[in-house]
Amino acid sequence: MKKIIFPILILFFLAYVGHAEITSLNHKPEYKISEIPDSLTDQEKIPFKSTTLGKCTEGLIPSQNLDFTITINPPSPSFLLDIRHKDIACAVSPGPGLTFEFDMGDGTEKIQDKNTGPYRYPMNNNFKDYTITLTVTDTINNCFETRSKTVHVVPFIPNVFSPNGDGINDVFMKDVDLQIFDRNGTILYKGLEGWDGRYKGRFVDPDTYFYLMYFTDPKNKLLTRRGFITVVK
Repeated sequence: MKKIIFPILILFFLAYVGHAEITSLNHKPEYKISEIPDSLTDQEKIPFKSTTLGKCTEGLIPSQNLDFTITINPPSPSFLLDIRHKDIACAVSPGPGLTFEFDMGDGTEKIQDKNTGPYRYPMNNNFKDYTITLTVTDTINNCFETRSKTVHVVPFIPNVFSPNGDGINDVFMKDVDLQIFDRNGTILYKGLEGWDGRYKGRFVDPDTYFYLMYFTDPKNKLLTRRGFITVVK
């Protein structure tokens, strides 16, 4: 058995390197194995196109396909978002061979479209900035370009509220470091839960009261807001 295996191994080795002829052990007709080429010719090479996206050269993607618009609804005169002006929409002009992706800057799933449709950020009584980034990919030239804009969410401070227990507009400025004073300078409320219109467990009379509020902006700068709030029944 060993005498047979050893010659077979030698023959397969020689066939692998491509410089031998295989002859059966019984001396039957010979079968040649063609030599393996060391390299492919230029005609035999398979074309390869890189799929790695690079930065587009400046001006390759037209500005109208990069400079997206932002619309706030209802319109905000100061172009700020708050609980009254909380719907936002972004849009950009389409172009041949271009795809679009909006990152709204709040950690949610990116929007694969040339417009975002109505979009709403979380609203609370604090300052918050969101950076919106548009990525435009040129599928013809295999490159991309980005544009970014920042929107600002600010607290809305009403000048009237009605703490009458009906569940509507019963609390003034929840989640804010707030102080309320009467006309005599007496502190009626201090805390973060929001003022429910009570002092020592009883509803105050309809009147105008003074407030102080303390906020921290997105840059950790302490902000103070002061003004008047009117209690109605």
